[in-house]
Amino acid sequence: MLDLASRFNLLAGRWEPAVQALDRLATLGAVPADAAERYHQAGAAAEAQGHVDRALVLYSRSYARNTSYRPTLERLSEICFDKDQWDNAWKATEALLDRHGAALTAAERAVLLLRSAIADLHVAARAQATARLSAVVTRGGGFSPDVGIRDVAESWSAMRAEPRLLANMDRARRDRVLARATEALALAVGISPPALDEASLAREILGALAVVEERWQDALGLLAALAEGAAARPADTCGFLLAAGDIRGGKLGDLEGAEALYARAAAVAPRDSRLAMRMPGASATTVAHDITDEMIL
Repeated sequence: MLDLASRFNLLAGRWEPAVQALDRLATLGAVPADAAERYHQAGAAAEAQGHVDRALVLYSRSYARNTSYRPTLERLSEICFDKDQWDNAWKATEALLDRHGAALTAAERAVLLLRSAIADLHVAARAQATARLSAVVTRGGGFSPDVGIRDVAESWSAMRAEPRLLANMDRARRDRVLARATEALALAVGISPPALDEASLAREILGALAVVEERWQDALGLLAALAEGAAARPADTCGFLLAAGDIRGGKLGDLEGAEALYARAAAVAPRDSRLAMRMPGASATTVAHDITDEMIL
């Protein structure tokens, strides 16, 4: 009777009674073989009605019943990513790539590779923020609970993927992010028509890593491609050109090359406030520390 109640309520669109019947079946040790599919259907109905948090719970129950069920993995990946639940987003996305990678189109795979890389970067940034906050808060012999420090670090790292928080990232994660972004870029530019947004995001990730690791020539090449691809967004183009100029002048000592890049940035966005300290008369060394600020993820 519980099994029939679950099926009937799902067909009738009454997802909560259907879930209640499924849960009671679970307590009786009589979980149906298609429980993952049923929990997913209930989750999809809840999400369609705007109950995203409840849907996330139901998708999680679906995952607990079948860790390879693709529709559930897809929703967990997207919802957790949108809600900044970076650890869960990474796990669900990696599961999708691992278990269903062969069935993905190039465009789908590029999106998931970038989602995995970004979630990975946020986890890395949170770890660095936690370490830095711990050092600051406990300086002088004070004590602060680790949970409180982590909460602040979560907020810090969620604001943006800050390249300066990516220094000293553990090697395995760094290599994984680099591989994911590199593959995503190749896929994005290789399809017809090219996936320009995905290609740009992949270059930004690779560029952030290049800046952090002081691979200046790699960074300049990526910034040049980003500036060219962002032609429709003057503020973005300006930012990429300014970052390239900062590297030229502040890191490579090429003041003439830096001024040329600043001039291009001024032509694109003449009213941009970031130009003031970089135009003729400003010292290149005064802006060297701002390089990573332009590498916005």
